[in-house]
Amino acid sequence: MGSTYTPNLGLKKPAYKDPDTFNAWDVVINTNMNTVDSAFGNRNYTEQNYISNSDTHTASINKLDIGLKDVADLAPTLLQKNALTASLVDSPSGTNRYVTHDYIRLARKEVLYPEFQSATFAPSPGGANVGTLSTDAEAVGDYIYNFYKWESSDAGAIQKYDISVQWRVPETFESWHATKALIVDICTEENVTTNNYVTVILSKDGAAGSVSSANICSGTAGIWCAERNSGQLIVFTAVNLGTTLALGAGDTLNIVIRMSSWNDAYVKIGAITIQYVG
Repeated sequence: MGSTYTPNLGLKKPAYKDPDTFNAWDVVINTNMNTVDSAFGNRNYTEQNYISNSDTHTASINKLDIGLKDVADLAPTLLQKNALTASLVDSPSGTNRYVTHDYIRLARKEVLYPEFQSATFAPSPGGANVGTLSTDAEAVGDYIYNFYKWESSDAGAIQKYDISVQWRVPETFESWHATKALIVDICTEENVTTNNYVTVILSKDGAAGSVSSANICSGTAGIWCAERNSGQLIVFTAVNLGTTLALGAGDTLNIVIRMSSWNDAYVKIGAITIQYVG
């Protein structure tokens, strides 16, 4: 039996991936595809097929059987692939509109300067812990150091005082700096620990365990041991924070800085430097 069909019937495919229930064949309704086009260039996702009077029955059926285009111009470029898979680091430029995952997650340095926001202060547990805590700033060469100063005139025993700071690891965090994940700047009046020293204790909020750098004083009396002058002495690594404490995105880092002084030997605490990729 011969086929029958309506003469001069033209069915034009929608320009993009629109629903089959689409009732206006020549109008683009799904404007979301414009967003894709603006990023990846204009693409025809389907062939536009017409049934004409001269088509055979088989040709007519084939034209109604609409499939996706399979042509080279639909394939993503190398830069587009890199942007999607982050397999390489590609920087944005005049010829590259795409940014890779690795480019976005840069190495970052966050510095907390005294007076630390939301810090708390209290005598260390145990003992009378009598002394004076003050804040100030001083210029040393081309650097200016804001600091906390703890000093005790007690001659009977070492007197200790704690500064506690909490810092939340950003949601974009990826990894810690290998060798200098966290640094605390210090300056002590004497270069021996008899009368002055600093201990820093780190822990992950809500988890047991800690890491510490204990009983540290300046290598040279009265000289800052700081990240800025590359003289840092209190340094924590990626192993300390990432492996031992298992600190990751969204976690809270507890930082306790314990200052110890007696016989009028002061301890100064400067900036906290935190370095990570994220």
